[in-house]
This record gives sequence, C-alpha cells and structure tokens, in this order.
Amino acid sequence: MRTRRRQLGSLRRFLRNSQSIQVRLITSSILSIIQRLQALHSPPRGTTRRSLQRFPMLSTCPLTSSPGWGGLWQESVQSNLASAAAAKEYAVKTDMEGAWDQQLHAMDYLVYAYLQGAQDLEVRRVLDELKAIQKTEPVGLMAAYAFAAIPARYAIERRRWSEAVSITAHPSTFPWDRFPFAEAIIHFSRAIGAARSGDADSARRDVEKLKSLHNGLVAAKESYWADQVEILRRAAAAPGLRTLKKRTRRL
Repeated sequence: MRTRRRQLGSLRRFLRNSQSIQVRLITSSILSIIQRLQALHSPPRGTTRRSLQRFPMLSTCPLTSSPGWGGLWQESVQSNLASAAAAKEYAVKTDMEGAWDQQLHAMDYLVYAYLQGAQDLEVRRVLDELKAIQKTEPVGLMAAYAFAAIPARYAIERRRWSEAVSITAHPSTFPWDRFPFAEAIIHFSRAIGAARSGDADSARRDVEKLKSLHNGLVAAKESYWADQVEILRRAAAAPGLRTLKKRTRRL
C-alpha cells in the first residue's frame, strides 16, 4: 500500500511539474486508471452519507467511470481538476474559438465527485462556469452530454425538484437535435422533478418527449441510443404514474 501511494505521489508531482499539455493529459489519464484499478481491489471506504442514503446501489456497483469508486472522491477531484486545467491551456495555445470538449468531460466527472462529498458550493462554481461556455470544439456528444448531465446531477442528487423542472437546453445555439440522447437527459430530469413536485401533467409531457426521442432513434436505426433513452423514459414514467394515481385518489 505504501509503495502504491509513493507511486501515485510521484505521478502527481510529475503531472504538476510537466510543461507539456499532451504529457499532462496523458499522465492525468494514467493516474485515473491506476486509481480505478487500485479501487477494484480495495473494499469500499469513505463512501459518503449522500451516496449511500440517496443511491444505495452505489455501495455494490462493481465500477463507475470515475476514480472515486471505493471512496477515492478527493483523488477523483484532483485528477479531474488537472485534466480540466490542461484542456483549458490547450484551447488557449491552439486558438480555439470555444472550450475544448475534453474540458467539459473533466468538469462532468468533477461534479460527480464533488457531489459524493457533499461539496455543493464547488459544484455550483463548476455549473456557473459551464453556463458561461457558449461554444465547444469539436461539437460532439462529449460536450452535449456534459451540458445536459452537469445541471441534472446538481439538481437531482440534491433533491431540488424545482431546479430539476427548470433545467433547459444550454447553450440554446447548440445543435441539440444532433444529440437526442443528451437532450433526453434534460427531459428525464424535468420529468423526475415535476413528478416529485406533484405536477403530473408536466411530468407526462416530458415523458412523451422521451418517447418521441426514442422513436426517432429507432427510425434512425440507432438501437444502442434508443435503448438508453427508453431506460430513461421508463425510469421517468414510474414516479409520474404514482403521482397521477395519488391525484386521482384525492379527486
């Protein structure tokens, strides 16, 4: 264990001291992989009250996409901070007109890690930074996913249903129609927020939008993404139906 810690410490020092953006990105990725592999062989530790109380399945999940699995949330924060900083520097040095999509990717996992440690103020700062971004290079699914997932995570994990209902597609100039799965995350969040707030009509409208997105993906023969949207639709429909039943009983 001490040897592993020394190795990780050496990598972190190398990452901080490196002047090459490419080397920093690669080193950051290697550090994340090592942390994930290390976590796979360790019992879950440091799991927060938030992650267990709100999502008990996290305690048995075999692996997440973040090095935070096993309770390494602060390590995840540091590696993603380094990745985001390197991505910003790369965008400046290459004269990008907007943010590099790798920055948004790092910001998404940074938010995920912050939330597991109940560091809500830090998440708010990342969300404010995200809202200031109007353009990315390239314009792809990675950026679309981050634009949709970050505000969704912030609202739903904190059970702020009114915030979930108010989530809109940002930036408005982003070609959301090219990324229906990312758009589906927005409608999923809105449906959950509306259902939890007792607004069955609004929840039903967003569930219907999820159905429309699913049908479009089926027609386009995008079976993988169609399945992912259908998962969101079913999950969103369940609380909405319960809310509707409760209203019906009251009437």
